[in-house]
Amino acid sequence: MLLFAFNLDGKDAKAAKAAREICAVYGEDAMPERTAQWWFSRFKNKKFNFKDVARSGRPVGFDEDRLNQLLHENLRQSTRELAEQLTCD
Repeated sequence: MLLFAFNLDGKDAKAAKAAREICAVYGEDAMPERTAQWWFSRFKNKKFNFKDVARSGRPVGFDEDRLNQLLHENLRQSTRELAEQLTCD
């Protein structure tokens, strides 16, 4: 969604506007403005890789299949609602 907003408005794209529009559709907790700013910064630097890269530190145990199941059941859930159902942050 953010990449679409970025490409739609070109070099004049505003992360805050995109975050507000996403929150208007999916709920107030759907997209923090700071997250949108971080992604827009990446896009402006031509970094479009969405794959997770290897990192140091403790590996995270997370049930992605359950997350996908919950999303398919209801796409309008907020990240907060999903976190509560998955008992994670």
